[in-house]
This record gives sequence, structure tokens and C-alpha cells, in this order.
Amino acid sequence: SEGESYDIAYERAAQFALSKGTLIVAAAGNDSRRSIGRFSPVASPADCPSILAVAAIDSELQIGDFSNRAINSSGLVDIAAPGVEIYSSWSMPARYRTLSGTSMATPHVAGIAALLFEKYPDATPGIIENELRKNALSLPLLVEDVGAGLSIAP
Repeated sequence: SEGESYDIAYERAAQFALSKGTLIVAAAGNDSRRSIGRFSPVASPADCPSILAVAAIDSELQIGDFSNRAINSSGLVDIAAPGVEIYSSWSMPARYRTLSGTSMATPHVAGIAALLFEKYPDATPGIIENELRKNALSLPLLVEDVGAGLSIAP
């Protein structure tokens, strides 16, 4: 909850993953209700310094009503991706469903990170994170909400 520090166990795991060449990307969380003035901090484990936190934006490049934000020292939002009304796979028999959430945005960023690792096979996770940030489309929104902006594929 608000004002609490990140979970050190998740942070240690993320640091270990980074040391082995793995970048961890996590959903910022869906606890906000911006339309009624309720803003929730970045959720665990995305609030860890060594984990990339992803916010959700809609097709109009506006922040999702539910998307959490950086509050005080609760963890940063690093980047944003499409996460509102995303056509996605679903369990049988439905097969597909339109879903919204930072968990819909996170795979976009993970996929772009994979493309960057393919493009730069000798890159460290830090280099890939820098490329993600550098390639992001700056948005006229608060950095607390979208970090570097909209994640863009190379």
C-alpha cells in the first residue's frame, strides 16, 4: 500500500536476473480509479527499482482510468504501452476476449525488449532498458503516469 517500501525478496530476485542478462518487465497495477480522483501507487513487484514498471494507455494515447502511478517513493512507472480494450487470447471455449489492464500492456513492452535483444545480441539489460526509453514516444502526460512514454518497436 501507499508509502510502503518494495519487497526486498522481489528486488533481490530482479537483481539476480539482471546479473544473468534478463530484464524483468511487470505490470504497474490496476488499482486506480482516475475518473473519481483515486490514484494508487505502482504495485508489487513492479515497484522494485530493478523491475521495469509498465502503465496502460488507450487508443487515444490517454492513460487508462485504472493504471497505477508513481506516488511519493512508491516505485516509478518506467514506460507505457497499449492496455485498454486489447483483443487477447482467453481460455476455451471463448478463445478470445477484449481485456483492459496493465497486464495487457506489459507483453507489448516485453515483446519490444525481445526485439531489441535480437537486434543487439551482446547488449546488457541496462542497454536494452535505455533503448526502450530512448525509442519511446514522448507523451503530453505526467511522467508519474507514463514514464518515458509509449514503448515503440525498433
